[in-house]
Amino acid sequence: MKNLKRFAALLLALAMLFALAACGGSGDDKTNDTGSSTGDNQPADTGSDDGAQKPSDIEVDNSGPATSTKTTPEGTLVVAYNDEPDSLNPAESSRSAFSIKNIVYETLMIKNYETGEYEPWLATDWEFEDETTLVMNLRDDVKFSNGDPMTSEDVLYTVYRYVNSSRVSSSYEFIDYDACSTNGDTQIILKFKNPTGAALGYISNMMVYDKAYTEQVGEDAMATEPCGTGPYKVDEWTSNYGITYSRNEYYWGGNNVTVTFDNIEVRYYTETTTMMVDFETGALDVATYLAESDVKRIQNGEVEGAKVYVTPSMGIYSFVLYDQFEPFKDQRVRQAFNYALDIPAMTENALGVLGTPATSVFGTGVTYKEDVGVYEYNPEKARELLAEAGYADGFDCLAVATTGNIYTALLETAQAYLADVGINMTIEQYDFSTAITYWQGTQNGGVPVNQVGILQLSPSTGDPDQVLTTTKLGSGLTYVECNDDHVQELIAEGANTSDPATRQKAYSELQEYMYEQAYQVPIVEDSNGFAIHDYIDWFDGSAPSCPRYCFTTLK
Repeated sequence: MKNLKRFAALLLALAMLFALAACGGSGDDKTNDTGSSTGDNQPADTGSDDGAQKPSDIEVDNSGPATSTKTTPEGTLVVAYNDEPDSLNPAESSRSAFSIKNIVYETLMIKNYETGEYEPWLATDWEFEDETTLVMNLRDDVKFSNGDPMTSEDVLYTVYRYVNSSRVSSSYEFIDYDACSTNGDTQIILKFKNPTGAALGYISNMMVYDKAYTEQVGEDAMATEPCGTGPYKVDEWTSNYGITYSRNEYYWGGNNVTVTFDNIEVRYYTETTTMMVDFETGALDVATYLAESDVKRIQNGEVEGAKVYVTPSMGIYSFVLYDQFEPFKDQRVRQAFNYALDIPAMTENALGVLGTPATSVFGTGVTYKEDVGVYEYNPEKARELLAEAGYADGFDCLAVATTGNIYTALLETAQAYLADVGINMTIEQYDFSTAITYWQGTQNGGVPVNQVGILQLSPSTGDPDQVLTTTKLGSGLTYVECNDDHVQELIAEGANTSDPATRQKAYSELQEYMYEQAYQVPIVEDSNGFAIHDYIDWFDGSAPSCPRYCFTTLK
């Protein structure tokens, strides 16, 4: 029973961490339209360049006068979304619903992804009294959409909901709920079981519940009739179509934001082609999670009056090398694996303009991320290192991954590059529940069946400790766990303190060390595309994959 519970907890953690986008988006829809692989199983040609911009090169200039005209209903913002949420109950719904829930709900703090700092929202300030005690002061002018005032009791109840959630409790095990308390209506004291460096990241994801309302209406109603402190409230949820929202008359006003629209309408689309037709004909103000081909069309000026934001998702696709596999015990072999791959070409092939070569084991938007570099494509160097390590004739290995066009594109292209230096990599792809049994060695005495895997890491908190969840010993995902003592020491140093300087030092050294030791092979950072008509003045295009649609403004 204990092992079963541990396995269930691992699945919950992985569901949060390995989503294809932090807040939504379909990985397969983003695939570069040039194809999912090179077709003839040969390394991609790196000599050609179609001039397409990469996310890091793109700045959206929307300062000029509008050339398009809003034809959606007056006073209403109409947004396309690619995934109908399973619920609007904050702690009991999927992470992909975050941008839908934050129209109604708000958090205690928000992360500024440009500075990496957390900024006040429903909380005015906070302070660590010691490594396991966080004191937070709350605003005294906030009301829920039914008129109830927000107090510390609501926040304490919120903590209870997340700690006991059937979906996300594994991320909040560090909180000692029984020791938490309130001090008046505007202060809450949170106690942790151990020093937890990622605490603010997880707490920043908590959407505040109205305790009285929730207890009154029950769980079923909370799924479709939420009551939050945000600028809008739900009017109607039509299954397989969308959700309509109207203004919250009790909204406190937010911090330096403008609420422009009387109503927001979110419509669901299962096909990006249909969504783009509606966007281009004026039935939508905002289109989200675009296909790579549509991002290109807008960038090239082929969609009149449209602008596109290409926003990093914090996600990285990486190859992971099982460090207990005999060849991969040797640093030279691991480095040879890296030198054998043309990372820019693989990025272009798999994601096109929605991809950027990864320069760290952390993605853009993750706190303390540094650009430590990309291994150059140097097959001669790879062959030299393999020969030095005693593998001049190469070796065989098995890669196991989940299904998906992007995974297939990266695996098949890598297979061709590796074969060129003598590493014969066989590929097997399965659904997630099957793949994880191979990764854990469930039917192989705990020894992973595969020696190579490819994972896409999208930390919902933007904190390094969450990125490193499976790298820690004892995580349960055996082939990803790193058996290098120094890696584990640096992970612990960053995880077990709230001091930013200490965390910065540990994670800086860790990124450099992981690059040198090459236990993981960061390939590509993925991004999401969001389209607007140029009559829109301000759009939240900076938050990785989680725009706050409710603060969109018009020119």
